[in-house]
Amino acid sequence: MKVNLSDLKQSISVRLEESVPDFRISRIADVALKALIVALAATTVALGVAAIVLTSLALTNAMGVTIIALAVLLGVVFFREAYPVMPDKMKHVADYIKSIVLDIFAAIAMGLSFPATLFMKEPYDEKSDQQPILLVHGYLSHRAHWWYIRMRLRMAGHRQVYTVNLGTPFNSIEDFVAVVDRKVQEIQRKTGKMKIKIIGHSMGGLVASHFAHQTESTVTHIITLGSPLQGTHLAPIGVGQCTHQMCRESDYIGELNGKIDKLKQNGTKFHHIGSNADIIIRPNCSAYVGDEQNHHEFCGLGHISYLFSDRVADKVIEVLHSFDSGQSENV
Repeated sequence: MKVNLSDLKQSISVRLEESVPDFRISRIADVALKALIVALAATTVALGVAAIVLTSLALTNAMGVTIIALAVLLGVVFFREAYPVMPDKMKHVADYIKSIVLDIFAAIAMGLSFPATLFMKEPYDEKSDQQPILLVHGYLSHRAHWWYIRMRLRMAGHRQVYTVNLGTPFNSIEDFVAVVDRKVQEIQRKTGKMKIKIIGHSMGGLVASHFAHQTESTVTHIITLGSPLQGTHLAPIGVGQCTHQMCRESDYIGELNGKIDKLKQNGTKFHHIGSNADIIIRPNCSAYVGDEQNHHEFCGLGHISYLFSDRVADKVIEVLHSFDSGQSENV
């Protein structure tokens, strides 16, 4: 019997997503933290008993290491419980510490996510009535990094979710727009739908906005996640033409803001999501343009962490629902 490898991969992808109807990273992290604390506590006790019985210096040193590790984990628990009652200044510092820690784990998740491309196939129900959603990644990123947001969207009932690879990360934003244009045309041919929604992370939000202006009425809704819509002071340390375009007060940023204003006037709906502790988007207010009505700021969220955050996934799903129900107005 001949097996179609592409169909097999698609079947596995669908079954993986449908077999975990309420999968949330935060729940997995909570369980893992508690299990690790219990394991370290048991290990510390066992090492302590063994060190006394065997009078071993090596075991005593090992017990010291486990005690330090246990103290760190208990400190994380204390930090989380004490956060709501911290003074505002202390909360602000805590948010930056949290964002850095989350970004470290998110970077590890990004590095491990490339195998996800083996199973990130295009939607299997391309002829559904839903409006397609395209996910556009950011600078030095890849379509595979969308695996968690994409899974959450599909679990929420959004079956027409596509991703795109922008290619070489050092090109201009106009080059990336051309890549998105080709992808959107491909989606239009497959689905027969001429309208599309776009979710862009970081630079992907700029690419999405530029593309929407270039194609006029093709893009109906745009959600940006930590996008330097007004530029960022950290852009000069990057490499490539696109990083120069993302500098604060660059000509490109000025032109893009004018394009976004025009899009909003013509009916394209925007929602901007940012963080008060994003160390890449400096200042943090650069993640928003226009009125505050359709802005949402999270606390303690790092730049990479948008892609692996339950809070962000929940908000994106909520915003998409408001778009579909007609409750969201333009900013």
